[in-house]
Amino acid sequence: MQDIVLSAAKNPFLRQLFSQVGLPTPVPLLRQKEPLVEESLHNKKIVYSSSSALADTHALTPILEANAEVYTDTKVEQQFVDLSTRVGTQILDTKKLAEDTYVFGLVFDASALKKAEDLIQLYTFFNTHLEKLERNGRIVILYDEGEVFNAVISRALEGFVRSLAKEVGGKAITVNALVGEIFHKDALGTPLLFFLSRPSCYVSGQILRLSKNTQAPKNKSARRGALKGKVALVTGAARGIGEKIARVLAREGAIVVCLDRAEEGDALAKVASSIDGYIFHQDLTEESAAEKISTYFKSKFKGCDILIHNAGITLDKTLKKMPREKWSRVIEINLSAPIKITQQMLSDKTLNTESRVVCLSSIAGIAGNFGQTNYAASKAGLRGFIQSMAKEFSSTGSTINGVAPGFIETRMTETIPFVTREAGRRLNNLGQGGHPEDVAEVICFLSQPGSFAVNGETLRVCGGSILGA
Repeated sequence: MQDIVLSAAKNPFLRQLFSQVGLPTPVPLLRQKEPLVEESLHNKKIVYSSSSALADTHALTPILEANAEVYTDTKVEQQFVDLSTRVGTQILDTKKLAEDTYVFGLVFDASALKKAEDLIQLYTFFNTHLEKLERNGRIVILYDEGEVFNAVISRALEGFVRSLAKEVGGKAITVNALVGEIFHKDALGTPLLFFLSRPSCYVSGQILRLSKNTQAPKNKSARRGALKGKVALVTGAARGIGEKIARVLAREGAIVVCLDRAEEGDALAKVASSIDGYIFHQDLTEESAAEKISTYFKSKFKGCDILIHNAGITLDKTLKKMPREKWSRVIEINLSAPIKITQQMLSDKTLNTESRVVCLSSIAGIAGNFGQTNYAASKAGLRGFIQSMAKEFSSTGSTINGVAPGFIETRMTETIPFVTREAGRRLNNLGQGGHPEDVAEVICFLSQPGSFAVNGETLRVCGGSILGA
């Protein structure tokens, strides 16, 4: 269903009228339409600064290689200048940034902050450059916790990120942080470019931790065709978010097997044929479902590289009025099935080395939701499964992560009463609902070889929802 406020905001006259009467008018998000490219920041201006006296190679290198024009007040070594020349861009002093020039992104490396007084550097950098940030811009803060965990600075940065995201969200600007082993060789590139690009348009106010425990794959940094030749399974692929996941993975070169119930045959066939994918009819509640799926992938493809647990249902009732069968069915499909399938494919060695598993959780599994005790329990349970399995996956260079959508515009949200639906759309930093493709883009990011340092995480795709923040 069309978002009336968002549509009206595209009209300059109505936008001005809404502003005069004090009605918030969200800025439409710019979304990824084409396949990813290596030079994702071509012609984009990025202001970079470091809390240390010297820029670090692992932060600047991917930005320059993505063809951004960098402005910095930090001392830059000759290797960066040489790199910028090779890729056809440039590094300039922030003093050369004209007052009337807008920039696309602000990147601040906070790793040298050691005590509370050092936080003044955050204030100085963002107070100086924030007004130069264009609509649909990006802010990324980096922090290497290192061997000595500085809880004061780490938590302070979390509070800063979440609060700043609320201040700038009205301009469709997102604010996120990459924390942990950000200077581990090759770990930073793909996550940093994701947060600086359109696919992350509905991810804001999030802290994503990187780990050095998963071994880097050979093809770790490529964006164009990063999934070429990878075999992927998407459950619940006939409609909605599942359909978009299948399409985005195929767009990036994956061979996609679309799984859904036989009752969804026509819709599933339409999706699969449009992406040159494969059809797999399977009821996930069937006792032998996991074994059948594993056997299929071993016999037809010699294994599976990307496993997306998207299939899920809601059967809402307050706990007092909820029939036992409604509780059990939601748990069975949303939680038990992903666990059984993953464990079966691990046991059979169907999941290949350097595989990627992504489970669809929900903000309801983080914040809870009235009348959804069964659904919230199932989605929270997935987060626990993800965390508990991360170490086992890292031993083979593989990862398991989750995505927790907030208010996403789907057929289900169309049935929500008008007032409730409007409230759901506005209760986030960006002031609007997300689209199924926003979830699909995040899953695509987590499925890439270059995301090897993201393991055991659940990334929210909620526009910075105030729920569960």
